[in-house]
Amino acid sequence: MFGTAVLCMDGRAHETTVNFVKDNFNVKYVDIITEAGADVIVAKFSDNEPVIKGLKTKLEISIHKHHSKVITIAGHADCAGNPIDEENHRKDILAAVDRIKSWYPEILVIGVWVGNDWKAVKVEAS
Repeated sequence: MFGTAVLCMDGRAHETTVNFVKDNFNVKYVDIITEAGADVIVAKFSDNEPVIKGLKTKLEISIHKHHSKVITIAGHADCAGNPIDEENHRKDILAAVDRIKSWYPEILVIGVWVGNDWKAVKVEAS
């Protein structure tokens, strides 16, 4: 019934990402966890950073209280919190997917890219 989206605070990417989760994973509700540049934060910040501790607390609620069955980590074009090109965003997204999988190996974790057209696509390793 629930999925989780970890994404940038930029509201332009929210609806697209939520709809991607609903459409692709048969969930009715999507918990949204936001940080500016969420993909780089999850990919590169230390577990000791308060932002990572807070993010994990929110993920724990989504997983254990709402029984979320999928976690998406999204990055998007024109991101002020992680102002890099698409190729490097995709690298951050894949690194973030791997990290979240290491925290919650029992949960499906998917990377998502929201491009300049504001459409969401799955990010996969090449």
